[in-house]
Amino acid sequence: MTKKELEKYRKLKYSLEYKVSKLAESYEKEPELQMGTVKKTSKHFPYLDGLMGVWIYNPVQAEKRDK
Repeated sequence: MTKKELEKYRKLKYSLEYKVSKLAESYEKEPELQMGTVKKTSKHFPYLDGLMGVWIYNPVQAEKRDK
């Protein structure tokens, strides 16, 4: 192994370790919960429409984490 190859290897190894630590850090932090609404209908006739509140993860933060 030449000196240039060794230097390149060390840089790549450091870069990989840094990226792995950042990835692990992003998965440790959960996205915050927020209130969202979904459309619902009643179970029985006349099947009226309505809105229902649900807790969801912040979609922007969840997408960033999953990316």
